[in-house]
Amino acid sequence: MCGEQIKAIAKRCPHCTHFQSKFNSPLVIFGIVIAFIVITRFLLPSSARLPNRETIYGSEKKLTILETSHKYSKDDCGSFITILGKLRNETGKAWNDVHFEVKFYNEKAELIDTLNSQIYSLVVAPKEEASFRIREKAAAPADQYKRYDIRITKAQEDFKLF
Repeated sequence: MCGEQIKAIAKRCPHCTHFQSKFNSPLVIFGIVIAFIVITRFLLPSSARLPNRETIYGSEKKLTILETSHKYSKDDCGSFITILGKLRNETGKAWNDVHFEVKFYNEKAELIDTLNSQIYSLVVAPKEEASFRIREKAAAPADQYKRYDIRITKAQEDFKLF
């Protein structure tokens, strides 16, 4: 520690009385820091890495659906219903992993279809708006989709460890 020469087997420096340890080496300390980062970032499950990540059920006036539209389409794989919309984040936190529930009704106000969709890649920044798209297989013919209700059932705080 003090730079004076001592015997390799010495446990304590006779000049400065500092304990000698191979763990004081800058390379060893750097290796320990890198190992810690790898373990916490890549090997631990996300619940262990992010213990304080807030989850909201319903939007609780934190995320507001501003506008939506729906479209019925057909392709080689079948019939699909698509919802396009825009969200507004009313909080100072970013939210992601947003879950939606969409209920479709016919002209008699009977429930004909429902979608439960989760958009992992959607991140709604604090006090900002974000667009989203939900596309799922349709369960009824196009003329049955007269009205729909959409709501947010769950979202999680977008929290990154690094």
